[in-house]
Amino acid sequence: MRHPLAAFILLLLMASSVDAQLDVTNDSSPPLSPSDSERARKTIIEFELLAEGPLSGGLHAHEWGELLQKFGASVQVRQPRPEDKPGVSEKTRGSLRWVTVVSMLDEGGRMVLPDRRLTRSDTELLREWIDELKLYGAQGAPDGKPLWGLSKSQFQVVFSSLSQPISEIAAGDGLEQALARLNIPAVHPVRFHSSARDVLSQSTSTPLVRQAFAGISCGTGLAAILADCGLGFRPLRTPQGDIELVVQPLADISDAWPVGWEPPKDVTRLKLAPTLFKILPVEFDEVALEDVFEDIAHASGVPIIVDHHAVQKKGIDLMGTTLSYPSRRVAWMQVLHSAAVRHGMTEKLRVDEIGRPFVQITVFVPRPQSD
Repeated sequence: MRHPLAAFILLLLMASSVDAQLDVTNDSSPPLSPSDSERARKTIIEFELLAEGPLSGGLHAHEWGELLQKFGASVQVRQPRPEDKPGVSEKTRGSLRWVTVVSMLDEGGRMVLPDRRLTRSDTELLREWIDELKLYGAQGAPDGKPLWGLSKSQFQVVFSSLSQPISEIAAGDGLEQALARLNIPAVHPVRFHSSARDVLSQSTSTPLVRQAFAGISCGTGLAAILADCGLGFRPLRTPQGDIELVVQPLADISDAWPVGWEPPKDVTRLKLAPTLFKILPVEFDEVALEDVFEDIAHASGVPIIVDHHAVQKKGIDLMGTTLSYPSRRVAWMQVLHSAAVRHGMTEKLRVDEIGRPFVQITVFVPRPQSD
């Protein structure tokens, strides 16, 4: 029986507000489509390139024009006027929508806007941006908007797809191997954004899974596996109306799919994970923190997911740092709290998409003080 979490997640998200593609299952479900109004509306993308100097107004502008036209956008190169404001705007008339991008061209040939700077070699970023403009208009992809710009029914389908439990993923598995084992329906393919591929290509070693996963749901597992690489994912609609799970650097997105969710407020922590709060004899003698976490997860039956990327970035060595805990009767959660707090970390009791509890170990970030 599924934990009654879906309704809670919907309320939570409503309140709070990338080209290698990997299909990990062969699901025959039909793709989701945008609304009728989105399908009926035709979007025309126009670029106005403002060139002040002879270099930016000559060869650079010509090359930009050829590139943008390949992506289906019209291009106008002109001298800037006093009233010009670089940015993106749109207007609609009937079933037509005009999206106009006004951009400066600097002497180096870069396209300069308030929120980005692009060179002609940024073809993938440019293509992805124009695709977003075609679908969403001037506001672009729905960053930070409730439900990632999905309708409630679309979100429920994605949430359900990510609620399937992981059979087994072992520490040391390759990233692609692990993603294939997640069994995410092919209707929601995982797609790595070019910026995510750049992060992986800069790694000095092959990305490997840092911890084992079994029984945890696909959504939480995928978010945790990617987070250990400094990446995250979010569901986004494509111009064709499909919904993809787009992977990007965590530094670039503020609304990544979370590694688990806050537990329902009507369920106490004791009821949610009783084995973590049972008083029993405990003793550790100079045991590495990583082994402590594994031992407690095994003894309690509650998975412990470590945010390795954040922990390592803060300079915490889980294998080189040990814990000594004198023999006493205490709850596992108290041991976790003590181990975490001593080393600038924090422990959080979370639940996955199917309502299974787990403990997340991550770095402690103090709340900003209000004036």
